[in-house]
Order: sequence, then structure tokens, then C-alpha cells
Amino acid sequence: GTMTMTSHPARSLLPLLAILLLGACATTSKTGKQPDWINGVSARYPANQYLIGRGAAADLDDAKDRARADLAKVFEVAISAESSDLQTFERVSQGDGEIESRGQLKSSRDIQTRTDRVIHGVEIADLWQDPQSGTHYALAVLRRLQAAQTLRDDIQRLDDATQLYVAKAKDEPDLLKRIAAASRAVENQVERAAAQRSLQIIDVTGRGVPPPWPLEQLRNDRETLIQRMSLATRTSGPQGDAIHEILDGAVSASGFTVAAPAQAKYTLAASFDLGDLEQREGWYWEKGTLEITLADADQKVRGTHRWNIKSSALSPADARRRALDQVSKDLKEELRAVLISFAE
Repeated sequence: GTMTMTSHPARSLLPLLAILLLGACATTSKTGKQPDWINGVSARYPANQYLIGRGAAADLDDAKDRARADLAKVFEVAISAESSDLQTFERVSQGDGEIESRGQLKSSRDIQTRTDRVIHGVEIADLWQDPQSGTHYALAVLRRLQAAQTLRDDIQRLDDATQLYVAKAKDEPDLLKRIAAASRAVENQVERAAAQRSLQIIDVTGRGVPPPWPLEQLRNDRETLIQRMSLATRTSGPQGDAIHEILDGAVSASGFTVAAPAQAKYTLAASFDLGDLEQREGWYWEKGTLEITLADADQKVRGTHRWNIKSSALSPADARRRALDQVSKDLKEELRAVLISFAE
């Protein structure tokens, strides 16, 4: 009995608290004199301390969203410039834009994630409603110091990691592990270049933190190591002969060196098996498995990877040709990343 009695007052307080809290969060649109930021600079949020964005809409929430988006645009420009730099950068490095498309996707995602984190500090600082038209105006602000610190921390973390990878790419006795370390160094610095670009927008001096390593140099170091990885190729399986040339072409396109078994540091074996040809509704369907295995000079297997290959055409010969085209495409696009992943 007494227990329930004492819990009643507490229970009646809860809705009141909730109402008070809601009141604190809900920013109501002020009317009255038009604030300075609507058409010009804000005295309260000066440009040397804040990035600002403005939004206007018939609906209050829309106005807020537009103000946030307006502020985020500054970063979007940096991101798109960075992404296109990244693509040309990797395309030059491979001579084939496809090979590192996975790396690009990862970097673009990382860049986007970082931007989201920086923009997380954006606040709606002021609201105004035009008494004549009823239009809502919103001002979004981001404190430069706070956003810059987030990015400086990121840059420091990426530089620390790069330093470890650069050292490993020099001192690690295992060539495959050296290549993997050199690749990670490049990835970290590509990501760092994006953080630096955002920081230059936020940093009033526009300097940011200049990078300790030229990206170009790191990339050249990686390519040199990749060329030093010589591979003897071997193919087997019912379609072994058909894919031998494809395999050699993919090895060269990925930057590795094809060598005779006696000179090679590694052996790359591939087998390709197409199952039974199926015929359905006038179409011929091929389904097969492509498998590669990398072994080092001591015959130790470093990794195995499988691709499922599917194709269809109106004639058996075309279906087989399309299957081989798919093998070629998969190897050209992914062989490099797959072999490097065997170092893990």
C-alpha cells in the first residue's frame, strides 16, 4: 500500500518534466526585426569563427534542413574535387581505371563518413519568420575551431598509421607483406588528403596541416614493390588452356611481373571449370568456377580466391566466350587487390 502511494507523485512529475524538456528543445521561430544574417554577415557569428548556412522555406523544419544543407555544400565541393583527384590519381597509377575501383569506393565512403562527423557539430543558431510572407528562415552554424580539431585529430591518426606502414614497407622481409603495407600507406594518405582539403576550408589561414609524405612518392614506392613481385603462372582444369593468356594479361595489367618458374618468387595457379551447358527457352547458360592460388618459393600457399562465373547466349560458343570475357574482367579488375589481401 504505502509503496504505491509514494510512487504516485514521482509518476505525476514525469509528464511535466517531459513537457519542460520539449520546451527547451523546441526552438520557435522569432518574428520582429529582420536579423542581419538573412541578407548579409552575422555580427554574432563572424566568418573568422564560424561557417554559416542559411535556409528559407514555408515549413520550419524544411528551413532548418536547407540551412544545414547550405552549410554542408562547402564540404560537398571539397569531396567531389577530392574524389575526382583520387580517380585520376589511381587511374594514372594503374593505366586502367578499373583495377582500384574498390579502393576508390572505400576512400569515397571514408571521406563521406568524415564529412558527416564534422557536420555533426552543425547547430541551428537562429530562426526568424517573416511576418508578411510567413516564410521561415534558419541559420546553421559550425564553430571553425571545433570542426578543425576533429579533422586535425583524424590527420594525426592517419599520419601515425602511415608512418608504421612506411616503416613496414621498408623493413618487412616478406615481399607480399611489404606490398600490402605500401598499399595501406597510400590508402591512408589518400584519405588524409581529403581531410586536409576539408581542413583548409575550415582553417582561416587556409593552410591546414601539410602532408609529411608526397602522395606521388608513396605511390611510386608501392608500384616498384609490385613490379618486384614476379609470378610464374600455371593453369589447369577443363578450360585451363583457354585462360592461360587471360591470366598472364591480368598479372601484367595489375603491375606484377610474369616470369619463368626458375626466376619467379611466387607461383600463381588458376583453374577454370565450366559445368554442364544448360539450355532453357532457346538460351544457353554456362556456370563455372574460377579459382586462383598463390604459393611462395617455399611452396607455402599464401591464399586462395574463388569467383563464380555465369553467362548466357543464344549459341553454346557465344555462351562460352562470354564466360571467358567475365573471367578476364574479374581478373583484370580484382587480381591486384586479391593478391595483396593474401598478405593479411
